[in-house]
Amino acid sequence: MAFASRPSPPAPSRPWSCASPCAGSTPRPFLGPRGIDPALLADDEARIRDLLGETQSDVAGRLLLDPTLSVAEIAALLGFSEVAAFHRSLKRWTGFTPKQYRVERRGAVPSGLASP
Repeated sequence: MAFASRPSPPAPSRPWSCASPCAGSTPRPFLGPRGIDPALLADDEARIRDLLGETQSDVAGRLLLDPTLSVAEIAALLGFSEVAAFHRSLKRWTGFTPKQYRVERRGAVPSGLASP
């Protein structure tokens, strides 16, 4: 039994594009003739790094309010390979070291741990 061959799909008129989720935005070229556009990739990487930093900062603040967690445990939970790297990042984000942050925020209850 012979299978009928299907016609191949038409070639795209432009390279693949990545559209922003914003309404009314126009798609921007993602792949060029030589692969991924490095400038666009750098923009995306910067946005991802910023988002990761904001998220880590927020979660670090909440975890530091839990006195049962050590700074080393918090650093590991946030994906830091060393406590010193977490220490520097927290200082950059908040202006406080982990110990200073805990002293300044003593008495504050993290939203996830508040009793009803």
